[in-house]
Amino acid sequence: MMPYFNLVSPTYIENWPDALHRLSIASARVPLLEGEAEALGASNGEYAEAFPAPHFRDLSALQQRLDDAIQRFPGGAFVRLGSRSPKDSWDGAANGFRCLDGARAIKLLTDSSERVSDDLHLAIANGYTPSIWVRQWLEIQPWQEWRCLMRGRKLI
Repeated sequence: MMPYFNLVSPTYIENWPDALHRLSIASARVPLLEGEAEALGASNGEYAEAFPAPHFRDLSALQQRLDDAIQRFPGGAFVRLGSRSPKDSWDGAANGFRCLDGARAIKLLTDSSERVSDDLHLAIANGYTPSIWVRQWLEIQPWQEWRCLMRGRKLI
C-alpha cells in the first residue's frame, strides 16, 4: 500500500502549501489523537469490521475539539478528512451535511461512509495520523462547483 499512499497523501488538505490554504475556504484542522482513527473506523457502521478493536471508543474528547472548531463558523461547517469527505453518508444525504456541533460531525464521519472507512484504513496501515478538517459552510449550487485537475504536474 505504501506506493499508493505516497502518491495520494500529498493531496491531503493538511499537506497543502500555505499559499493554497490562504486561497481556499476558511478551515480549522483537528488532528486525530492516538487511537481516535481506530475508534472512528470501528464506529463506522457497516465498515467497522475492517478495523481492529480499538483500545477505547470514547470519542467525547474529539467531539469537544470539533465543537470548538465548529464554533469558529457561526453559519455551520462542512466536516471531512484531509483526504476525502463523507459525501456517501446516508444520514448526510437524508439530512444534509451542515454541522453545527461535534456530535453531528462524528455522526457524518461514522455513518457507513465507505470513503471515510477506506481513508482511515489506509492512514492506519501506513502509520499516518489523519486530520479532520472543519470548513466554513458555504451554499454552493451544483452549477457553481468547479475542480482543478493535474496531469504530469500541469494544470489541465
